[in-house]
Amino acid sequence: MNLNKIKNFLKDKTNLTIVLIILFGILVRIYYLIVTYAQPLWWDEAEYLLMAKYFATGIRSIDLLASRPLLLPIILAFFMKIGLNYEIIFRLIEIVISSLGLVFIYLSTKELFNKEVGIVSTLLLSVFYLNLFYTERILLDSIAPTFWVISIYFFTKGYINKKDNRKFYLSAFFGSIGIMFYNQTMGIFILYLIFLLISERLNLFKEKRFYIFGLIAIITFIPNFILNQILYKNPIEFVNTGLSVGNFSTANYSQNILIYLKYLPFYLGNLLLAIFIISLVILVIKFIIGIDLIIKNPNNETKKELFIFLWLLISFLVIIKIVGHFEDRYIMPTFIPLFIISSLGIYKIKEQIIKPSNRSVIYAVIILLLLVISFTQLKKAEDIIKPKAESFKELKEAGIWIKENSNSEDKILTSNTPILLYYSERKIISFPEKEEELISLIQKEKPKYILISVFTGNPNYINNVLKYNYLKPMKVYQSGNALILAVFEIEYNKLQ
Repeated sequence: MNLNKIKNFLKDKTNLTIVLIILFGILVRIYYLIVTYAQPLWWDEAEYLLMAKYFATGIRSIDLLASRPLLLPIILAFFMKIGLNYEIIFRLIEIVISSLGLVFIYLSTKELFNKEVGIVSTLLLSVFYLNLFYTERILLDSIAPTFWVISIYFFTKGYINKKDNRKFYLSAFFGSIGIMFYNQTMGIFILYLIFLLISERLNLFKEKRFYIFGLIAIITFIPNFILNQILYKNPIEFVNTGLSVGNFSTANYSQNILIYLKYLPFYLGNLLLAIFIISLVILVIKFIIGIDLIIKNPNNETKKELFIFLWLLISFLVIIKIVGHFEDRYIMPTFIPLFIISSLGIYKIKEQIIKPSNRSVIYAVIILLLLVISFTQLKKAEDIIKPKAESFKELKEAGIWIKENSNSEDKILTSNTPILLYYSERKIISFPEKEEELISLIQKEKPKYILISVFTGNPNYINNVLKYNYLKPMKVYQSGNALILAVFEIEYNKLQ
């Protein structure tokens, strides 16, 4: 695209608006990167980086957990291998992928509905506090929504809007890539299957392109099967372990659904929640009135509205079933259709009430509403990102101190934590279950330090450790009189 084309593109106020919104979203993410670039890793982050280190160097310091998707650690390992082993590089990768999500939510929504709905949807995602928060973490939770919208963009272009097999097949490809980033993205293929069964009925099993779609999805995913066979001796171990870790068969499904719904007002704020509920009601009423049309021969507009409704419903229900327990980050992909439905509702209401005489007033009200929502979300982001940037600070500092004051063969006796393992680069020996086994373990393993902290799952005799005369305090962190973390050097000459 040459300079003149860019100028002509930006002359359109709608195009200029979306470019400014996306740039704003990227700048907000970069701002929080500057604020948090040195923040300590969380447990999951440390595990992904330790996996990456193993793939890059062959040094295996933790047992690999098959429920952890492999693609992100492999990408991080590549950067480690070429000498870019810096946390800020890994955080930049998160920002790039999160920013792509802003681009593709606009493109997807524009294809499904129109530019106006796309602009509002993109704004809502760009300021959404959970998306901002997890973008600043080396995790999968801002990555998953991006691959949902990339795949859905090509599905919309290649199937819903018109028959374009190349784009249709790209949808399958990016859907499978999304699963390799995050297992729960498999929900997208459940969405496609249900929507295609409604749209195509038996024709789904007659046309060659649908079989090719499935074949491309499977072929794209083959490297994941191969890696699981190499690492875990089972090509589908990621499924077995993932279902086990997520308590797939034992979790209280209905209770988990209710918990997520209970927190929805907090996630969205009252104004956005009200807009979403009104928009959803408008959509559902239309479905009820036109149920015969949906069953017999839905038009293209009805198909698109049905698709976005199914996206909301299936992503929510499938993800909760897969993960089996409550954490806000797991349902991140569900907020995408939620924002689109809210934006569609705003657009439909506007179209019903707008007239030449009140056009300026209507747009002013919409802009005001969006500004209030944006401010609310950015305030939530500020309130959560900055305070949590200090999480595990003591554990990080202790790990770095141990690394600087020990040899590579030295060991640490503590309750196992990947965060300490990552920063100290020292072998960790776990506390025994019984206190009477402690001295024999120390004599056998010869650890240099003992570390206790509120961040680790300590044995029930941990308070007695402070009384042992063979432990010399080296680093102690307290909050008032409460002990946060302590590193002791073992004085073997006093050990009995």
